[in-house]
Amino acid sequence: MRVLLDCSRVISGGALQGVLACVQNLGSNSAIEWHLAIRNEVFTQLSPGAADNFASVAKSSTNYGLIEKVFSPMLMNHAEKKVKPHLVWSFAGPVYWRPEAIHLVGFNQPHLIYPTASVEKLMSSLEIIKKKVVMYAARRSFLNSDYLTVQTNTVAERVARILGFPSDRIFLTRNTYSNIFESTLVNSHREQDKNQFTIFVPANPYPHKNLLIVPEVAKALLDNGLRQFKFSLTVPKQHEKFRKIEFLSMKLGVQDHIVALGTIPHHRLADYYKSSNAVFLPTLLECSTATYPESFLARVPLATSDLDFARSLCCDAAIYFDPYDHLSAAEALCKLMTDQKEREKLVENGLTVLRKNYPTPAEKWEEQLRCIQQVATSGQKRKIG
Repeated sequence: MRVLLDCSRVISGGALQGVLACVQNLGSNSAIEWHLAIRNEVFTQLSPGAADNFASVAKSSTNYGLIEKVFSPMLMNHAEKKVKPHLVWSFAGPVYWRPEAIHLVGFNQPHLIYPTASVEKLMSSLEIIKKKVVMYAARRSFLNSDYLTVQTNTVAERVARILGFPSDRIFLTRNTYSNIFESTLVNSHREQDKNQFTIFVPANPYPHKNLLIVPEVAKALLDNGLRQFKFSLTVPKQHEKFRKIEFLSMKLGVQDHIVALGTIPHHRLADYYKSSNAVFLPTLLECSTATYPESFLARVPLATSDLDFARSLCCDAAIYFDPYDHLSAAEALCKLMTDQKEREKLVENGLTVLRKNYPTPAEKWEEQLRCIQQVATSGQKRKIG
């Protein structure tokens, strides 16, 4: 059986760690002839020898944006004609093309299944228009897929109900931490700074990640008499979003409490978890996120948004706050900073939730492999239109 693994839309975030973990496991199954389409930026982060698991590798260096949306489908059509796969597995959609082979696509667009009015308040009029156009195209792309994979039952239900995608063509492959993260965490020698409370914010600078709340939260912490703390954001210092954060920080007098770490390669991510005192994720929308299981595995207390996806994934292993209210977020962090027993309780609960709600990387791979085999052997193309 030939499978074309399409990673052409993956460049960062949770999908990146998922791809790296997936590729690491491919060598464990020789019954499938694997072919890979991947971006150069991601290819360079693969473990040594990982590419040897593929019969062929097609790499793309096209810029992420409109140009890519035009040329990526052309490149993938060429790759399919060359490989002639039984199945195309697009790791993360939307992909804006429909192969002749059976097409399995990873769904990861919360904007299509959750209300977005709160996120649009953080965007300019032009950004809103662009996002609506992109989401219209994304919706059509997903509905043109033969099968979808999702990472939670909540998302599966919403995709079927809101998008109208057939529920019997939706497969659950749960999210988790990667084996790369686990191994580097074990071998990491990083330690927490005893002179300050480090709050790690592992999030890309998308509007729905709600990072503009950070300066206001920092100001509220200062107003509560707390001084020795630092927010560490995984955002490049030159990025437009961080410039806005920096401007607001200077206006509020909290610039010394917020730093931009830049984009962190996945193999170094565990170091930053291990050297942090808490993880802060004020997100407004998610399908799933690796931040939750990574926090639990790294034994770092987690503060996150009090929304349905977070509650279902974290249970009693996080302290929750209203992501629309900086005072609520500050209150949650203040609790973590001043209450050692609360931190210890969350860490203990996190390990329990990790075992209950999340598979190991090996178990996740088995879920993915079963899905691939079932779709490839008995799946059929959907009739569109």
